[in-house]
Amino acid sequence: MRVIRGRIDLECLRAARVLPEAYVGLVERDFERAARELSQGDGGAHDPEASGYWVILEPGDNCRDLGLVGLNPEDGGLLGCWPEFVDRLELGPGLSVYRVLVLYNNEYAMTFYLEADKWDREVEGWLRNNSDDGRGENVKLNTDACGGTTGVPSNFAKEAKRVASK
Repeated sequence: MRVIRGRIDLECLRAARVLPEAYVGLVERDFERAARELSQGDGGAHDPEASGYWVILEPGDNCRDLGLVGLNPEDGGLLGCWPEFVDRLELGPGLSVYRVLVLYNNEYAMTFYLEADKWDREVEGWLRNNSDDGRGENVKLNTDACGGTTGVPSNFAKEAKRVASK
């Protein structure tokens, strides 16, 4: 499990070279977009401790016990949640990632990332069943010349903004 609370965590993740560049880029873009949009409301800096942060789950992590990030085993961890949305994103040949937004309350949400097809049958089924289309089909990411993502409905940005405005 890798927890992203700030830019320093992103720099460490990039330097560690443990995830494909496209995967790190996705998390980085989501973080930057949320930081920008969440700080617009009150003009202050985005505070992940107050509004939520990003969690990269890796094979071997127990999705049923994520007590370190507030999803306890008594409730089934991630599998016991009702996510706001689940997107399956195709980042390149052989690399698909699920992005899961979980609202904890009106002000706090966490985004979880899980590489697709790396989990047991129950976890993969939960991800597929909760994906936007219910089938876990991929959303193709298009990047522009500057590396920005285009052509994808920004559920994440819409939800982050909605949560922050409450």
